[in-house]
Amino acid sequence: MSEDHAPPPPPAEPPPGRPGALAVAAVFTLLAGAAAFTALRAVEPPAPRHTHGEPAGEGAPLPVYDVVPPFSFEERNGAVVTRETLLGKFWVADFIFTNCAGICPEMATRMTAVHEVFRKDPDALCVSISVDPERDTPEALRRYAAKYGASEDRWLYLRGPVKDVLALSYDGFHIGDPEDPLIHSQRFILVDRQGRIRGYYRGTETEEVERLLADYRLLRREGP
Repeated sequence: MSEDHAPPPPPAEPPPGRPGALAVAAVFTLLAGAAAFTALRAVEPPAPRHTHGEPAGEGAPLPVYDVVPPFSFEERNGAVVTRETLLGKFWVADFIFTNCAGICPEMATRMTAVHEVFRKDPDALCVSISVDPERDTPEALRRYAAKYGASEDRWLYLRGPVKDVLALSYDGFHIGDPEDPLIHSQRFILVDRQGRIRGYYRGTETEEVERLLADYRLLRREGP
């Protein structure tokens, strides 16, 4: 074998007690991957009572994932809104906070499309629930709602104790994080007249919002 094709010398070993660069990089990669997986799992946890919905086949009834549990929150205008308040209505819920610089503005923009359709139906509502009630005062919610053209009678903005918001999000809708309310889901949730969860949709995607509206129309055709 000539010198030109001789194998390179082996790399120098790191000093004892100090990991090599590749080892350090591998550790950081594993930690980053674990953190990302944990965050994803926290935002969209597995739920034994349902799987996030697949589009129903043409003409097929929408699945019933669960029943919304009792809650009692304050609307931005001071009214108390409960599960019973919303019985008899179709509604779409999401969880947001007004200081969010991430997905919330995009979710609110997508929700305006739902709001425009629901304006024509007296039995349909959008319901945005704050995960940051300490900063999301009624005045803050009023300003935020006005920014997106949310009418008081057709697009509700609710706030309540953090523990109750967490319970509704994680235990009731099976989304979000059980301990940190600011780790909230991007999902829109479709609820029928009986307070039953009928669909989940990514609230940052136009195609998903279109699917939500198609499913809402399907529910309308189901009757009471």
